[in-house]
Amino acid sequence: NTVPSFNASNNGLGPISGVITITPTANSCIGTPTSYTIGVNPIPNVNAIASGTYCAGINVPTTNLTGSVTSTTFDWSNTNTAIGLTNLGTGNIPSYTAANSTASGILGVITVTPSANACIGTPINYTVVVNPIPSVNMVPSATYCSGATVPATVFAGSVTGTAFNWTNNNTSIGVASSGSNTVPSFNALNISSG
Repeated sequence: NTVPSFNASNNGLGPISGVITITPTANSCIGTPTSYTIGVNPIPNVNAIASGTYCAGINVPTTNLTGSVTSTTFDWSNTNTAIGLTNLGTGNIPSYTAANSTASGILGVITVTPSANACIGTPINYTVVVNPIPSVNMVPSATYCSGATVPATVFAGSVTGTAFNWTNNNTSIGVASSGSNTVPSFNALNISSG
């Protein structure tokens, strides 16, 4: 008498359907059967996408979006256009140049939502972190007499947490060939005639 309520189910990769046939009977007489179809579409998904970290100015490659359900389309959004990626799109996420004009790392959260056959799947998120390119403030050149104390040189730049590695091409002036962060104070040295 009644087809009961049920939860539609489809664990496959494409639409499936079932044909329900109803046969009426009354007073030992059988009427003409009639049929109807119930179609069930699978819920689409998005395959996992790894988060990434880039330096500003680096090309971020195209992100190809895939899922297991046939004919899935993908809509995506980005929470932070300052990383160099637009805020909305459909289909694969195109390549773009990572951007960051601040003094520390920034990130965008990209959300990808799959849909297929009028069904919407569970969105997934991944993050893109873009770190700024470090710089070093200009240090003025200077000339000293041999034996004079050369003060320490402390480097600075615009990016938070920058480390500074330095090299010296002539250790005969009295300072080491390399170091990190600060050139220490030293006694200027010149034993030559020039």
